[in-house]
Amino acid sequence: MYLIMKVSYLCDVNSKEAIDEVMAEYGKRFPHDLTKGNHANKLAGGIDLKDEVEN
Repeated sequence: MYLIMKVSYLCDVNSKEAIDEVMAEYGKRFPHDLTKGNHANKLAGGIDLKDEVEN
């Protein structure tokens, strides 16, 4: 975690904003009601709505 924070600082990236954006995307890709108890590996029958979510 330290290295990630250090790199984000050196690259002038707002780490809180970046994490919030990623978590918002994951919330759309993996809705809790559909993924609870499942996995995200589509090849093995999991649920990942990556292709259906706008970026």
